[in-house]
Amino acid sequence: MGIGNNFAVRGGFTTLPLSYSDKFWVNLDQEWLNKMDASIADFPQIAQALANRGLPTSSLYLDRNIDFTGKLGLLNGKLLLDYYPWQKYAFHLTGGFYFGRNYLVRATAKLPNETREVIEVLQGFKDVTGIDFDKMQVFEDYEIYPRNIDNLTVDLKINGVKPYLGLGFGRAVPKNRVGVAFELGAMFHGSPKLTSNNSAVERLIRDEAGDDLTKTLEKLSVYPVLSLRLTGRILP
Repeated sequence: MGIGNNFAVRGGFTTLPLSYSDKFWVNLDQEWLNKMDASIADFPQIAQALANRGLPTSSLYLDRNIDFTGKLGLLNGKLLLDYYPWQKYAFHLTGGFYFGRNYLVRATAKLPNETREVIEVLQGFKDVTGIDFDKMQVFEDYEIYPRNIDNLTVDLKINGVKPYLGLGFGRAVPKNRVGVAFELGAMFHGSPKLTSNNSAVERLIRDEAGDDLTKTLEKLSVYPVLSLRLTGRILP
């Protein structure tokens, strides 16, 4: 909507619905694996229960590939003000805000179905074995349990409200029925931070990533925006 001869207000929303799924191999705690094998060896009924469901009866054949999905969090509303310094030219300066999701990327992970079923069988015999496998940590030095991996979220956290500055050519409300607008700008979303819904996983990520990743993320506080818009005029 135009405001006088030098200003225009724009509102709307933007999204980039990209996602990626893959698997990654994890090195499980050897004590956890040893107790699994010992329980199967000491109690034949456990081995039989696993075999009946077509599950591995040795940790050597246990699926250790974690399923994960990563998706972009680029779903934002926007409220922008265009300023045209010269009435007869379409050059404009733009300022305003994007507001929406407070993560740039979100990754979710879950255990493979086979591994989940093996743990379920082992848990069913915990009164016999005396071992609660769901409460045994699966990574050495980190209090991460099977249920944590099965419901794990890791975010590249950013600000929910992102100031925006840009410049370009073209009018939000064209003088003719149809117009074209080009704009180059930057969304300031703050320095991204790696966070997780599990504090132990968050500590593991930070320890493994080291200072180099932290320094790199601190430099990614600006998200560049390049847009080419086709605009139309509804009223005469």
